[in-house]
Amino acid sequence: MEIEGYRIFKEAQRIRERYFGEETGVIRSIALTEPGCSVNCKFCSISSQYVGKSNDGRLREGFREDVRNAMEELRKLGNAFIELVGYWWGPSSYQVYEIAEIVKGIRQRGLRSRADIGFVSENDMQILAEVLDVYHNNLETLPHLYPTAVGKSEARFWRKVKMIELARRYGIEVGSGILIGLGETLADVRVMARFFNEMDIPWVSTNVLETRYLPSGLFKPVSVEEALVKLAILRTNLREDQHLILGYGWSQFRRAGRELGLRIADTIRMGALTKRSYNW
Repeated sequence: MEIEGYRIFKEAQRIRERYFGEETGVIRSIALTEPGCSVNCKFCSISSQYVGKSNDGRLREGFREDVRNAMEELRKLGNAFIELVGYWWGPSSYQVYEIAEIVKGIRQRGLRSRADIGFVSENDMQILAEVLDVYHNNLETLPHLYPTAVGKSEARFWRKVKMIELARRYGIEVGSGILIGLGETLADVRVMARFFNEMDIPWVSTNVLETRYLPSGLFKPVSVEEALVKLAILRTNLREDQHLILGYGWSQFRRAGRELGLRIADTIRMGALTKRSYNW
């Protein structure tokens, strides 16, 4: 890590220690669907274009049992979330009803809930607002990179922004995040951090692109040094009270790199510090 990068890293570490101390939050993610998302974002290794089949937006068998097991696993932890994740465009109204019932059970066990389920209608957001703690919709990167890195128009970025605003309007805490490795510069990361500030997003997730699961040459591999510097830039440009989360992509690095990331981030997705990438 170069001298300037090291300076930023140490400042980020001081911010984390000053505001969050040694406390580390935990998120246990449960996949609602099988791999095979038909949205087919260019960077997504579980999209139907790469796995060779579509999940057709169906809820997978066994996810309810996984939620029950996670509740038992986390019930003694004071700072833990169960996150429901759907690999689709968004759920149907009936699926939202099912998700809301599951979330009720999570709340009854004294745990907090998150949902990363894509686009929902305003009526369905109202249903979720009755039970859900955090609605998450990842912005991934800046709008100008969407055509090349995501394979979608900039309009998708702004539609995601509207969903986040809708959730906040109904009183749900919101989360979003950045995927490191989509061609963003250090300046782009600073701009993203300022955007998260302006949108008042308390939960900011970071993930690192795993090129090993994608066709060769599609994206450049991300070094641990690059990932750590960009993580540190986020921490030093966010407000001190905004949470910073390590996603599963950090599992591709050696143990030392993963643990350095946790010196800056205050929350981890279970699996981010071990050699596993997805929870299903």
